[in-house]
Order: sequence, then structure tokens, then C-alpha cells
Amino acid sequence: MAKPCESRRAVLGKFMAAALLSAAPAMLMAREQNAKTGAALYADELLSRYGFPAGHPLGADRQGAFLREAAAQGLLDRVSRRAARPASRQEIERFHTARHVDKVMTAEQGGLEFLDNGDTPVFPGVYEASALVVGAALDGLSRMMKGEFRRSLQPVGGLHHAGRDHSAGFCVFNDLGVVIETLRATHGVRRVAYV
Repeated sequence: MAKPCESRRAVLGKFMAAALLSAAPAMLMAREQNAKTGAALYADELLSRYGFPAGHPLGADRQGAFLREAAAQGLLDRVSRRAARPASRQEIERFHTARHVDKVMTAEQGGLEFLDNGDTPVFPGVYEASALVVGAALDGLSRMMKGEFRRSLQPVGGLHHAGRDHSAGFCVFNDLGVVIETLRATHGVRRVAYV
């Protein structure tokens, strides 16, 4: 079971995504100087669907809590809000095995209760919501690599417990694993520091 601060760790996972990009300093420094705005924020109704039943440490209410606190601190005026897009199966399979993607795709129809050994429940629209988390991370990465933004933040993300062939720790797909593999496959980055 997750510790009470687990959801904070998940949120911080997205801050760490920016650290991934320090892997190619010269290339990114030039892009960073040309970036139009500081940060892209991926938080919308579709992303809020990634969550587990009431009372769960990774509940569907955490995005709303994040947005309320960010608004109270005046942070929402300093970011560009972006909508999530679903990742394609091909993009998800940059990190995950086809077998795992198949399992998630058919979990609801197959009547599965959990995707792993008991801590990642199947919820309505589990595949679609999980693909959106990955797609938002990839969209943020793409925009950073093009120099549109210096950072990308996604309160519903950082799902680092999922392995290549399994879900774990409330994480269905590992969005950061897909980002790392995309850096390697699409952007030619060879060394990545993942903290």
C-alpha cells in the first residue's frame, strides 16, 4: 500500500521529467533560449479520469487539489495550459511489451479486478486514461524539444512503478519510461539522468 505522501511523489515525478532533458545540454540550451514561455501544464478533464476509487491514495481528485493550490498561489497565470492527447499503441510499446498493452486493453472486458498482484485496480476506461497520461508526457516532450516550452508539468503522471511487462504501484503505463525511450529513439539522446 502507498504511503500518504505517495501522490506527492507522483506529482514530483513530472518535475523530474524536466531533469531528463538535461541529458543533451548543448542542444537544449539553444532551444531553451528560444522557448516562448516557461512551462506547459497538462491538466484537463480527460487526465482527471486516471484515478482509483474514493479513498485511494491515487484518487481521481488529486488533479483538482493540485489546480486549486496552484491557483491559490497564483501559479496558473505563469504556465500555458495544454490538453492531453492519447498516446498510440506504437508509442506506448517504445517502453512496454505488446503483451502488457494487450492485457490493459482487454482488462475491463475480461473482468480483471487488478492489473498486477493487487495494488493497481482496473477502473472504467483504464486503457484510454492511461494512454492519455503517456500522450500528455510525449506532447510535453515534443514541445520542449521544439523549443516551445522549457518545462512540462503534469500532475497526473510520473507513473514510474510500472515495468515493461507489468503494472505496479497504481501505475498502469510508465509515462516516464516511454519518454526516455522516445528521447533515445526519436531525438538521438544517448545518456539520460532519471532522478
